[in-house]
Amino acid sequence: MDAFDFVGYIIMFLFGLGVLGIYQYNKSKTKTLPLSIQRYPGLILEVLIIKQLAKTKNLVVKVTPITGIEISRMYIELIGKKREINKVGFAEKEISNDETTTALPGQPVEIAIPLEEFKTYLNSKEIPFLTFRFVVDVLPNNKHKTHELAFNKNWNIFKPDSGRYN
Repeated sequence: MDAFDFVGYIIMFLFGLGVLGIYQYNKSKTKTLPLSIQRYPGLILEVLIIKQLAKTKNLVVKVTPITGIEISRMYIELIGKKREINKVGFAEKEISNDETTTALPGQPVEIAIPLEEFKTYLNSKEIPFLTFRFVVDVLPNNKHKTHELAFNKNWNIFKPDSGRYN
């Protein structure tokens, strides 16, 4: 084996380490993925997933007003097999009925919920549900809802197919 072969092996090894380093760096970055985006005349309602190291860390409910709005309440609707709806709050993150949050145009209001806490909170309610959605009450008497969301058997969150278009 001559010196050129040895240098070639070293260059290939360093190239492999560089590719592995770039892969690990990209994998460790935080990614924000949209799960549900609903556009209404006065606001945009989004549910985002924050992933890090290929695991879902947070669930973010983001309300971006197009015009000035007053948010009176945010809550979750749990939807059962027979389409019965049960309303539950966000626990300590809930905007209560007594106070309103004024949102100026273009300034989003976000509620970030750690996914593990969210799963524990829903399990503690002991209400059977198949799907759920987030609801924002805006004064005067307007309800804005996200798409229906669900958990699979591994507790990964997804937007289920309605089955109406098949």
